[in-house]
Amino acid sequence: MFACWAILWGGAAEAATCTPPKNPQIVVTTKETPIREDRSRSIAALTKRMAGQGPDGPALGLTYSRLGTEISYAIRAVPGGQGSCVTFDRIDAEITLNLIVYLASELTVGSCIDQEAWRHEQKHVALERKLLPVAKQRVAKALADVAKRAETGATIEAAGNNLQKRARDAVDKVLNAFAAEKKAEQLKYDTIAEYQKLSKACSPDEIRRLLNSN
Repeated sequence: MFACWAILWGGAAEAATCTPPKNPQIVVTTKETPIREDRSRSIAALTKRMAGQGPDGPALGLTYSRLGTEISYAIRAVPGGQGSCVTFDRIDAEITLNLIVYLASELTVGSCIDQEAWRHEQKHVALERKLLPVAKQRVAKALADVAKRAETGATIEAAGNNLQKRARDAVDKVLNAFAAEKKAEQLKYDTIAEYQKLSKACSPDEIRRLLNSN
């Protein structure tokens, strides 16, 4: 997570109350980096990585996702005799979806099995994209809740750092919970019935040759 902040100065009246602004601006945006395709890992390596996730058996592909966040803040600071009061005036957050689609190194590019494995992984990709607005909504709510509170400290820097930590912790908590829920949704695609589609679409000889090569 990357963060930066700017300081706005408040007046003496604000110092007496040390209350956050009534309507701090919360702006959350999302973007996606180009999908990377990686064919460097073997069936054995992908199967090991998938252990305990879905039905047993060789894994021909895997979709890896990561949500990166960048947050910038405009902080209103009010120095006082007993320390400093800071509040959020505006928070901007950008969530970036990073995706890597792994396809086993043993797969022949363009073969029936390769195409079926690719089609299966695209279902995981589609779900990642579908759920991205959910992550955006939850991060926006978490930041809006944090912005309702002020923070005091011995110095403006100390109070500002505490306020930022509260925001970072709130976003981390939301995204960690979201990741667990998303994983459960992704596993709904990794079923025996889904994997059997490959054996119905591709010839037994092609499947046998692949498994014997592993």
